[in-house]
Amino acid sequence: PMSVFEFPYSLSEYVDKLKSTIDDSYRSTLNELSAILELRDDDLTSYVNNTATADCMALSRVAAVSVANATFYALSWDTQDTSTSSGSNLTWSSTVNPTRVTVGTSSIYLIRGKVTSAGTAGNRYIMLFKNGAEVSRVTYPANSVAENNTEITLISYLAAGDYIELQYYQTNGSSVNVTGNIQISRLGIPDS
Repeated sequence: PMSVFEFPYSLSEYVDKLKSTIDDSYRSTLNELSAILELRDDDLTSYVNNTATADCMALSRVAAVSVANATFYALSWDTQDTSTSSGSNLTWSSTVNPTRVTVGTSSIYLIRGKVTSAGTAGNRYIMLFKNGAEVSRVTYPANSVAENNTEITLISYLAAGDYIELQYYQTNGSSVNVTGNIQISRLGIPDS
């Protein structure tokens, strides 16, 4: 059977090589990688084989919202698409902090987000924030003719009580209407 991680060297060597290329401003990322390093291949294989029982929440911004030029905008979600979250592991409220998904269990999470905007010039930026601080960013040069889809994916250790937000930024020169979605899945590995 194929291993979940296919690297030309061990996961430990991979993390060591990555550590050597990241400066001090990314120490929090290194701490998250260290937590991931403790995972075993068979833990991840077990998760992949049992995804139906994993905690997962998917939210969407269905009603388009206008995002001003050169303004950071945290998307507030208006629709809960799915939730297989057991108990209060993943929570979201449409009325109290509707931009946030909060985790109740310390674990490794897969976070995926997407923002769609009309075809206009300028750049698009999509960012994931953890507890109000940016942890990941993707930049996309916009297509002025076709619809623009900007996507981001992150695997991160989240402690109980941490919350995730998806923010958007654009440089069109005027406001742009956007929709989007976010999905957060716990990788099903207990905190050790």
